Amino acid sequence: MIKRNPFLAALFSLVTPGTGQIYNGQLKKGIVFLFFPMIIVIIFSVSNLLTSFQGFINMIGVILLFNLYILIDTITISIKRKSIQRTALNKWYIYLLIILVMPLVFFMSERNIAGLRTFITDGPSMQPTLIANTRFMITTNTNNLMHGNIIIFNAPEGKMYVKRIIGIGGDTVEVKNNSLYLNGNEINEPYLNEKDNMDFAQYTVPEGAYFVMGDNRAQSHDSRAMGPITKDNIIGKALFVIYDNGKIVFNKKL
Repeated sequence: MIKRNPFLAALFSLVTPGTGQIYNGQLKKGIVFLFFPMIIVIIFSVSNLLTSFQGFINMIGVILLFNLYILIDTITISIKRKSIQRTALNKWYIYLLIILVMPLVFFMSERNIAGLRTFITDGPSMQPTLIANTRFMITTNTNNLMHGNIIIFNAPEGKMYVKRIIGIGGDTVEVKNNSLYLNGNEINEPYLNEKDNMDFAQYTVPEGAYFVMGDNRAQSHDSRAMGPITKDNIIGKALFVIYDNGKIVFNKKL
C-alpha cells in the first residue's frame, strides 16, 4: 500500500486534469477525464458552435467547470482513500509522461479535429476590418466559401495573405468609376477603409478559383496583381476577432 497526498493529487489535476485520478488509483476514471476536453471540442465542432466567439467562450466555460469538478473529486478521493494498492502505473515518470503528452494531444485535436487556429495580421491591407497585429480565429474547413468571406491563403510567391473573397469561379469582376461590379451589378461595400478602387477591366474568375481583394484597396496586394487564388492554396476562413488594438474583443464576427 502507498499513501496518497491530497496536495500532490490536486497539483496533478491542476496541471493535467485526470492525472490526479490515476494517482489515486482510479485508472478508468482518469482516462475518461484525460480525454474529456477533446470530447467537448468534438461536440462543439460537430454542432458548428465554434463559428462564433460566444460559442468558443461557452466551450471554454464547460471545460473549466468540468476541470473544477475533477479537482474537487481528486482531493476528496485522496483524503478518503489515504492509501492505495501499488501498481505499475503509480510511478513518477508515468505521471510526468501524461503531463507532457496530453496537452500536445489536446492541441493536435483542436487543430485537426475542430480545425481551429489563430492568426495574426501583420499589415494594413485589411483595415479597418482587421488592423495590424489583430489576432483572430480561423477554421481550416474551407467548404462552402462564399462572397464576402475573409480567407487566409498561400500566395504564389510563398507569403501568407488575408483577403476578402470578391468573386467565385464563373463570376465577372470589374471596377469602374470607383465602384465594384460583380456579374454586372454594383456591390455595396460598407467594410471598405475608403472608396478608393482603381479601375480595372472586367475579369472572369476561372472555375475553382477565387478573386480576392483587401478592404484597404489602396494598400492591398491582391488578385488585381497576383491573379485568382485556387482552393488548394487556401489555409482557412476567418471566424471572429480575439484580440484587437491592445484588448480582448467580444463578439466581433468576421
